Amino acid sequence: MIGLIKIWLLFCLIILLVLKKLNLWLTLIIGSVVLGLLFQTPVSSIGEVFLASSVDPKTLKLIGALLLILLFSNLMDETGELRNMLESFKNILHDLRIVVGILPAIIGLVPLMGGAVISAPMVVTASDELNLSREKRTFLNYWFRHIWEYVLPTYPGIVLASAILGVSIREISLVNLPLFLAAVGSGIVFGYKNVRRNSPVRELCEKGDLTKNLYQLLRSLFPLLLALFLVIALKVDLVYSFALTIAVLWVLYRISLRDMGRMIRKSISIEMALMVLGVMFFQNMLETTKAISVISEGLSAIGFPTLLILISLPFIAGILTGITIAFVGITFPILLPLFHSDGHFLTYMMLSYASGYCGVILSPMHLCLILTKDYFKAGLNGVYRLLWLPAISVFCVGLIITLIMG
Repeated sequence: MIGLIKIWLLFCLIILLVLKKLNLWLTLIIGSVVLGLLFQTPVSSIGEVFLASSVDPKTLKLIGALLLILLFSNLMDETGELRNMLESFKNILHDLRIVVGILPAIIGLVPLMGGAVISAPMVVTASDELNLSREKRTFLNYWFRHIWEYVLPTYPGIVLASAILGVSIREISLVNLPLFLAAVGSGIVFGYKNVRRNSPVRELCEKGDLTKNLYQLLRSLFPLLLALFLVIALKVDLVYSFALTIAVLWVLYRISLRDMGRMIRKSISIEMALMVLGVMFFQNMLETTKAISVISEGLSAIGFPTLLILISLPFIAGILTGITIAFVGITFPILLPLFHSDGHFLTYMMLSYASGYCGVILSPMHLCLILTKDYFKAGLNGVYRLLWLPAISVFCVGLIITLIMG
């Protein structure tokens, strides 16, 4: 029981540091040190765990994968392939409601910081004829920008969850697939309520024939499809998949050494690397101090409902940080014994992911929400009136599946 109290105090400390807006990587490193001290681990041993975490091949490979994903995103943006995708869809589709949803979804294929703002001007143009309110435009742009984060390995949350649980990205993407489908469905149901279909938009189809636009669309999608095919279908390690895809982009678009060097420098994120190190240090300290077994035994002793823990901790971390990698990195190492306490541990993970991401999407700390709201000059209360029900709906899908599987 004392050990469980220590873990709870540690979690409260981490949340307090997050609220103080301390860098997440520094928060996790401080939390790891405090964890060691709470469980009477010698300072020298804490230092050894930190050094071991820093040079662990698992840590280095994870850092490499995330930095390569950032480089891939920048290449897709700077080569103009994202814009080509958008133009192709605009020229092919006839229903502006589809266009308004597909534009932010296309931008969302790659994890660009504040990416919702990139698609916002396009949503304005496409939605003028639909006479959408500012709040409705904000919701549609924000919501469909984030539908992929449940399943795509281009997002750090999926990659980090895979590393912490020790399972493949493919397995996590598959178990999270119902959440993705629920996000798409709820976005359509709640986002397009009382929005009538516009008349066919001829001007969207006059810029080129269908064959030309389909070719441009497939050409633009090819790099992303190649990376996803290697990771999901062929089960190639994420690092090698994106390294190969980047090499293909380099040759295909004849990018000069100077431009490639510039984009590599732009993609190097020290903070991202430190965040991964913080997460791995935290996880290793949990194992070193045997705190994971303390959590499992303590919760079993007091009979605390497992589902409540799986739901509440990720949601709290998600709504306080507004960042997926934050709730995964903070809570998944703590929840690891609960995930493995049942044969359906991936289903438990899916429930925690659904709850945490519900917090992220509703968080006033979420950068995309704030930027999109400001761009459309929408009222935050009005946006939340549209947002909360689809967010809860996705979570409920995860909860129902967990209850059925359990």
